[in-house]
Amino acid sequence: AVIVETLPGADKEVVRDAIKRWGDVEVLTQQDQETLLLDGRLGKLRVQILAFTTMTLLICCAVIALTIYTMTIEKVAQIALLKLIGARDRVIIGMIAQQAGMIGFCGLVLAIAISFTIYPRFPRTVLITQPDLGVLSLVLMALSLAASWFAIRRALAVRAQEVLA
Repeated sequence: AVIVETLPGADKEVVRDAIKRWGDVEVLTQQDQETLLLDGRLGKLRVQILAFTTMTLLICCAVIALTIYTMTIEKVAQIALLKLIGARDRVIIGMIAQQAGMIGFCGLVLAIAISFTIYPRFPRTVLITQPDLGVLSLVLMALSLAASWFAIRRALAVRAQEVLA
């Protein structure tokens, strides 16, 4: 490998053509090298990390769904009482969605705190950018709210008369 650094103002294409005339070399710019490394050698690793992240988020969604559903089942009498005193369905939906959102938010904050504590001790550099955190936050909150769907359906099926039984 030969690394060539050009002076400011030098024509890179002229240098590239001169090196290509050697016959047995390939000329890569810095951008070409980065693309080759990221898409070639690290491509499989990126797919594996994406698959792991997806599985982790789906498991998180399932855990939140089970937790919220269990909490809703335990509160059937209170939900029936709320309906008996005239609470609208959107109030009940809002309460359940808030619980799911808070569980997801607390999990996200805990995960970020742990990750920023652990990553400096990794043998390799782990880069977490602000856009990555933003997308992860939005996905996690959407999954948390989607996870509350079964609990919301169960809560809406509760009849006000169940509090009297």
